Amino acid sequence: MAAVLLTGFQATTWIDPNPAAELIQMIDAERQAFAPAIVHPIILPVDFEAAPRELAAAVDCHAPEAIISFGVSCSRDMICVERVGLNLDDSSSPDNAGVRRQGSRIVEDGPVGYWSTLDVDRTVAALQAGDLRAVASGYAGGHLCNHTLYTTLRLLATTQRSHIKAGFVHVPPAPDQLQPDWPIPEGMTTRQLFEAAQVVVACCGLSAGPGG
Repeated sequence: MAAVLLTGFQATTWIDPNPAAELIQMIDAERQAFAPAIVHPIILPVDFEAAPRELAAAVDCHAPEAIISFGVSCSRDMICVERVGLNLDDSSSPDNAGVRRQGSRIVEDGPVGYWSTLDVDRTVAALQAGDLRAVASGYAGGHLCNHTLYTTLRLLATTQRSHIKAGFVHVPPAPDQLQPDWPIPEGMTTRQLFEAAQVVVACCGLSAGPGG
């Protein structure tokens, strides 16, 4: 069966618990819901250096056919399927190691961007058909979410593994986490995010052959 690597992030100074981590924990507890795919859920550190390293190790370990990363956005009230990872770290917020990267290339001699290799439009349509608020997005932000998308796609492109599908999905905070200054009227529960993850995996069109 096809293996799928699913990632989220640890809690941060601005959101704890992290809805993406809560999602990954639910996936870990209910892996059978993704059959026939074999899912490998992991939680990445909010660390510019460590996150790509741990994701690369998981790719080596599990040899997935697809990699889908999830991260929270406190400015979006819907599921956002990202189209592109840009070669740019640009956020005033530090990572959990205290590192702040503003106006910095992720890879000095790397291309400006890499396109997601998920079928973004098909995925968004399937999410909407399942009564889940969803939209395609052309900007994954300037922090760890975009950083992870770019470094994942670069890893695959530079190690002869471009056959592995990869992309990033932003999710909103939980309803009980909403703050008055956030432009988010509803949020989404972990169960809603879990249902969304099932749709995203199903839209990958994975083979039924052996996986990791």
